Amino acid sequence: MPELDIESIAQAVREEAERKIGVLHQIVDRHQVVTERREEFLAADAADASALADLIGEAQRAGVDAKTLRQFEVEPLTGTARKRGPGRPRRPRAASAPTPAATPASVEDPNTSGSSEALAPTG
Repeated sequence: MPELDIESIAQAVREEAERKIGVLHQIVDRHQVVTERREEFLAADAADASALADLIGEAQRAGVDAKTLRQFEVEPLTGTARKRGPGRPRRPRAASAPTPAATPASVEDPNTSGSSEALAPTG
């Protein structure tokens, strides 16, 4: 049976673990940069959209037609840079079956409920 060099195996495992840890540190650093840039962008965009909305309001008060100004309106960006991890995919809910409508055969006459008079012809 060949002799195992446990030290060389342990050293190889340590080197591999350090490489993985190094990559994880890089991922965390890059994620932080991306998150900060997105937050900065969202804040700047919100300020720009607010300023644009103020100008559109001022133009409307000055008498500019709303139809003319509508093309300049923008929807605010929503969301946040800090998303929660991937969640479970949403499945569409099954449509609930409508309750069966009452049919004349299933409706009992309260005056004749449970008696044979309900089946007897009148006349």
